Amino acid sequence: MRETEALKCKRKDIGSNVQESTRKRQKVLHQVENWLVAAANTEAEVDLIKSEFDERRTIMNGHCTDYFSRYMLGKRAIKKLDEVKDLIEKGTLDRLSAGPSSPPPPKAAEMPMILMRGQRTSEQTLKKIQHYLHDEETGILCVYGIGGVGKTTLMRSINNRLVGSHDFEAVIWVTVSKDGNSGRIQKEIGKKLGLNFRNNETEEEKCMELFAVLKNMRYMLIFDDIWQEICLEEVRIPKPNKQKRCKIVITTRIIQVGNVMEADVQIRVSTLTRKEGWDLFCYKAGDVVLLPDIRALAEDVADECSGLPLAITTVGRAKCEERT
Repeated sequence: MRETEALKCKRKDIGSNVQESTRKRQKVLHQVENWLVAAANTEAEVDLIKSEFDERRTIMNGHCTDYFSRYMLGKRAIKKLDEVKDLIEKGTLDRLSAGPSSPPPPKAAEMPMILMRGQRTSEQTLKKIQHYLHDEETGILCVYGIGGVGKTTLMRSINNRLVGSHDFEAVIWVTVSKDGNSGRIQKEIGKKLGLNFRNNETEEEKCMELFAVLKNMRYMLIFDDIWQEICLEEVRIPKPNKQKRCKIVITTRIIQVGNVMEADVQIRVSTLTRKEGWDLFCYKAGDVVLLPDIRALAEDVADECSGLPLAITTVGRAKCEERT
C-alpha cells in the first residue's frame, strides 16, 4: 500500500532526526518516542496481514475457500489502513526534543603559530601529512621527532587550514604533555564538543556520552606532545571509521608511542638544513648579523641551534631584542 510506504519513510526521517537530537544531548519528547513505537508496531501488523492475504490466495488456488475468514481479514485490513493514515497525520511534529538546541562544536578553532618562513623541509612534511589525512586507509597518524623540531607548528598549520573547511565535522586539539591523565583528556574533548558533564555523573556515564557523540561524527583528534600511550578504549574514543573518514593524529618525541598506539603511518619531522636554519636566524635576528665583523659569530650561533626551528627562533629573537 502507498500509505504504508509513506509511513515507513516518515518513521525513518523522524528516527534520523531523533538520533541527531540525542547526539546533541537533547531530551526527546515522550510523544515522539510513543509515535515511533506505534509506527513500528503498525508496520509489523500490516506486514502480518499482507502475509495472511498471500496465504489465503494460495488456498483459493487450491479451490478451498473460507469466506468468513476472508471477510474478517478484510475488515482488519481496512481498520489498519485507517490507523496508518492517522499515524501519518500525527507524524507532522512541530518539535522532537525539549530545551534549546546546543550549538554545534566549531569545525576548527584557529590557533596562533610561528610562520614557517622559507623552510622547504617543513613544507614537504606538511604536504605529506595532508596527503595521509585524505588517505582512506590511514586512521591513526603519528608525527614524531625531537623536541623543538616543529611538530606542534606543523599541526597548528594543519589545524588552521581546516578552519572553515568541510573535511571534518569537528577538529579537536588536546595538548597532552607528560600528564596523560585519561580523565583530563576526556574532559577536554567533551568540552570542545559542547558536552557539559554533570557533577553527579559517573566516569562510565561520561565515557558513554563521549563515545555516543564521536561514533556518529566525522572527527579529527589531534593529541599534541604525547609521552606515553593513550588508551583509546579507556577514554571511549572509537577507532577511526573509514566510512566516516575520521582521523587521529598524535605528535610525540618517542617513536615507540606511535607503535604502541598502532599508528597506520609514522612521519618523521627532520631538522632544518644549514641554509634553512641560517635563513630563519637572519629573519628573526635582522640584517645586523650580515655585517662582516658579526656574521662569522652569528653563523656559529645559528649552527649551535642544530637545525631546530624553536631554538633558532628563540635565539634569533633574543639577538633582535639585544639590538633594540
